[in-house]
Amino acid sequence: MKFISIDVETTGLDSEWCQVLEIGAVAWEIGKGQIGKPFQCLLKHEKIVGDPYALWMNRDLLRILADNPRELVPPESVACLFRDWRNSLDKVSLDFMGSKPFNAAGKNFASFDAGFLKKLLGFFELNPWRRRILDPSILYVETGDKTLPDTATCLTRCGHDSTVAHMAVEDALTVCHLLEAKLA
Repeated sequence: MKFISIDVETTGLDSEWCQVLEIGAVAWEIGKGQIGKPFQCLLKHEKIVGDPYALWMNRDLLRILADNPRELVPPESVACLFRDWRNSLDKVSLDFMGSKPFNAAGKNFASFDAGFLKKLLGFFELNPWRRRILDPSILYVETGDKTLPDTATCLTRCGHDSTVAHMAVEDALTVCHLLEAKLA
């Protein structure tokens, strides 16, 4: 199975008024690993608004944004850049190119990240994914759990360090490793 693991870093939990700071994605094939180079996009905003806790949690990312203003992308350009990245993968795999729907993966992708991506002009139209989303948490449920485990708990149960990077590409790659560990 081939999929694209997507992660977004935001200024808070409310997609109505909080902003996307970074989008990261990794194309992956179970049993074979990463396909091509990862996608990373740092977004440009006139002003950064958000929840204090989320801003504090993303302080390192905010420092990167402040130090690299020429590398920032306006939100309205993200959909085309992501499509172009998917098309660049066609040298390795035809599964991701053009308007063909792809398998998406991510921790809380369907309930969180997708809500923010919907606000980026044309993202869903240019980058359709299949309706079912791969979320590794279900693979790490243990007897007695009252809720699905978070990423740190999944990492611990997989035998890895439980540190979550809160950087989009690294977190997207973590999802790939969690899925690979249970599905390969």
